[in-house]
Amino acid sequence: MSCDEKNPEVAGQAAAAPDAAAASETGAAPRGRPFARGRSGNPQGRPSRAHQAAWVGRYKIDRQTIPLVDDLVLRAHGDKALLRSCIERIVPPRREAPVWLAVAPIETAADAKAALKAVATAVSQGDIPPAQGLKLVRIYTEVFRYL
Repeated sequence: MSCDEKNPEVAGQAAAAPDAAAASETGAAPRGRPFARGRSGNPQGRPSRAHQAAWVGRYKIDRQTIPLVDDLVLRAHGDKALLRSCIERIVPPRREAPVWLAVAPIETAADAKAALKAVATAVSQGDIPPAQGLKLVRIYTEVFRYL
């Protein structure tokens, strides 16, 4: 019985060495490391899920709110003050979903005009809601006034 047969770890290391040498000869990446060290397959990083999370949260609140309000109306028996106070707690005021708009940094009046055009285009295409477009237009108009 040889030394390798007595120690299975040594035998496994000896068997793994020819596989690594064969992988380097064929040009294939070694198993378990598809990319070079320090370089990932997604150099831009993980995408933001905040926008998707806002819509999922809004859906869950809507789904739970309707049964709660129906039950509350049945139990209130005409007590408007109770109904109003409970609904204010069940249905909080909504915040708008975040808006992503690709606008260059505003340093000159021409940049502010370009930002206003980008907002108008996004509203007309339905990428952002009109209420948020109006808020952005007000912000960019103020910036434009001070440039």
